[in-house]
Amino acid sequence: MPLSHVRQQTTGSNIAIFYFRIRQFLPFERQMMKSIKPGITVVISCLLCSLFFSAAGCSGKSDQLPTAEVSGKITFEGEPLQRGTIVFFPESGKRNATGEIKEDGTYTLTTYENGDGAFPGAHTVTIISERDMTNLMPEDVKPGEKNWLIPPKYNQSKTSGLTATVKENEANEINFDLK
Repeated sequence: MPLSHVRQQTTGSNIAIFYFRIRQFLPFERQMMKSIKPGITVVISCLLCSLFFSAAGCSGKSDQLPTAEVSGKITFEGEPLQRGTIVFFPESGKRNATGEIKEDGTYTLTTYENGDGAFPGAHTVTIISERDMTNLMPEDVKPGEKNWLIPPKYNQSKTSGLTATVKENEANEINFDLK
């Protein structure tokens, strides 16, 4: 019987069916369970099942590729950029790394987990920074008023002109001074 079928039987009142079917996968358990009281048999079977299913997902291998820490500071016309998002696009086509720009202009990149950095290698970089419009009423927004805190060319990888190289096994500090 396929294991996926056994997993489907574990919901609701089907726990008894699961118990008897899982015993087919653990032949050594039959001899052991004959000498143990029935209540303890259920407890031991549940413990063995949970150990089996948790061990199946703990191979220690990950499909995550290694990253290198990346942080830095972004300035525009000499002043720290106070808000926005920075994105590193690896030339290898792998997963992008992003970072939130803090009020002091600093950022830290994340690919998989918070602050883990970016893939080593060459990257094209974009920076998006708009003024805060969360507390504005529609009538407060004037037609033709700029929403961007930096020129819009930095928003797209084709026009930003920004590049960076992330070095392997290093804490990379990559700063950008936008004009």
